[in-house]
Amino acid sequence: QFGDPPVSKSLGQFLASGSRRCHLMVEEPGTWPDPLQMASDVARVWTVELCDSLFESLDDSPQMSPRLDSWLAASARSRAALDPMLVDETTMFEGKVVAELMRLAPDGCAVGQGHTSFKLKVGARAIPADVKKVAWLRMAIGNDFSIRLDPNRAWTLDQAEVALHAFQPYGIELLDEPLRSPEPGDMRRLSDATGVALALDESISGAAALSAFIEHDAADYLVLKSARLGGPTRCVEIARLARTAGIKVMVTDSIESAVGMSTAVHLASGTLASWNRRRRWRRAIFSGWIVLRS
Repeated sequence: QFGDPPVSKSLGQFLASGSRRCHLMVEEPGTWPDPLQMASDVARVWTVELCDSLFESLDDSPQMSPRLDSWLAASARSRAALDPMLVDETTMFEGKVVAELMRLAPDGCAVGQGHTSFKLKVGARAIPADVKKVAWLRMAIGNDFSIRLDPNRAWTLDQAEVALHAFQPYGIELLDEPLRSPEPGDMRRLSDATGVALALDESISGAAALSAFIEHDAADYLVLKSARLGGPTRCVEIARLARTAGIKVMVTDSIESAVGMSTAVHLASGTLASWNRRRRWRRAIFSGWIVLRS
């Protein structure tokens, strides 16, 4: 492995599983690319010198495959297009990219068009790097909009506590799936220790899984993905259980096609909204009064 930890969730989970025999980390002097301590071996060398030495040790010069040749050509074209935009490359990172896009985008592109929340992925890098990213976003959007963070189960309980205390100055609205092993008791301890609202997503496979978190009062939000949970009907069943327990429900998709996204939109704007209206109507009748609602 060269460079920082991978941002791919699937690859990160594979590396964390320990199923590979050898994970060699190439670490240049002055860098720390393995904050999660997943590497089995670390080589502290300069990357260019290592590659030159490996190339010289080969008996014959390797022949580039057509696929590698086309990939290198595409990379060169991309670099040629991006270099003029990134005059000071060393200072560019995710958080600053967001801030720069906000500054360069036309007026009303995001803020002012009804969007009130901004979500960032965190957990793929060291906590200080994530704090810097969140700080840049808060500076870009000001204090009138909320920030939501999603570590994709990147942290242990101790790491999550450290991260949330570090994020505290930037007013985090909620944290989505922070723990690598999301046990209900640990989620409750994290909530009590930091006071930050916590959201469940991948941890919930059905109503039974949600019930365990409800028993510990371990979640404030629930993220529903229709494709992962078995369709909109099951989502409504789970949403009813969540709302009964006082858990707020959010609907999204799993980066799907137009069909999956359309399902999510209808689920959010139609099915759940209709259920909420019916629930309010039943409460009105059972309370002994009836109010017509638009």
